[in-house]
Amino acid sequence: MAILASINPMLQPEGRADLGHNARMSWQATPIGDAKTITAATGAPGRFSLQRFDVAVTIEAPGRASWGWSVERLGWRPVRGYSPGD
Repeated sequence: MAILASINPMLQPEGRADLGHNARMSWQATPIGDAKTITAATGAPGRFSLQRFDVAVTIEAPGRASWGWSVERLGWRPVRGYSPGD
């Protein structure tokens, strides 16, 4: 689902989205382990912190039973700016 693929659970750990036809999707992300700063190919500290999340998703629509599932997603956050040569 394109909406789910566009979610960065580190920056948006929970939310809702309209799917049309009065259906809504909601999600709740729970961290799995600690965030880690990646290392650049040069060995220098990377620009991003990464963390795994379990994302619980629920779809609700009037007149229908809600259904849900969970998926593991990777979240990211910039931890420093870009410098040429990184």
